[in-house]
Amino acid sequence: MWTARDTPAESGECRPCRTFGSGRSGRGGNATEPSELRHANHVDVGSVPDDCAVDLEEDSMTEQAPDHEQGSPTATEILKHEHQLVMLVVEAMEREADKIETTGEIDSDDVARMVDFSENFTDGCHHAKEEKSLFPRLRESNAGMQAPTSVMLQQHESGRQRIRAVDAALPAARQGDADATRLVAENLRAYAVGLRDHIGKENEVLFPMADGILSPDDQRRLAIEFDRIESEEIGAGVHEKYHAMARELAGKGA
Repeated sequence: MWTARDTPAESGECRPCRTFGSGRSGRGGNATEPSELRHANHVDVGSVPDDCAVDLEEDSMTEQAPDHEQGSPTATEILKHEHQLVMLVVEAMEREADKIETTGEIDSDDVARMVDFSENFTDGCHHAKEEKSLFPRLRESNAGMQAPTSVMLQQHESGRQRIRAVDAALPAARQGDADATRLVAENLRAYAVGLRDHIGKENEVLFPMADGILSPDDQRRLAIEFDRIESEEIGAGVHEKYHAMARELAGKGA
């Protein structure tokens, strides 16, 4: 596994930059994305744990990271567990897009729940942990992580635009507008495809890099920060609401 101590063998460019691209904008203003990332698409949904949140003591928000029991999940493991939950909704989106394209019919209530989940859990909770804690810590620890985290941030924003488009078209789609219904399907599918690819890159490329850079104490501190963000961004107990919502949407495809 690559670590921050490794010295690149050629070109003077750090390994994260060679893996993710230099971060310089290419055509269309997007950071260059090399083939290694483009092939990191496979996501194994697996079984979703009963609770992917980290249980912390009441005094865990102290300045010094507390000792955690052996076997407590690392920050990157927490994010991977949340990816499993997110993938349940991604698959529900793909099924809904298939149904709309085949029958022209839309389950507007389910789509509204997909938007709710995407805005408030995927983006408001999960992406907030990455953007406010993990990515800044990686950039502070290793300058070469600027490019890979920039790619991930661009993909987060692309997903937000797709979900906003679904939300904007949904009221007219509820009223039977065929063009709006088509826009809902197109943007659901584009969001699902993009997020599936994004999660594969994080699980298979970015998080292994992070594990090589972050110390055990870094991981513990990030886990504490994740708990704080979760409490501040979505509130106590709301995490469980979105666990239940994801399982309900997934159950419709069983």
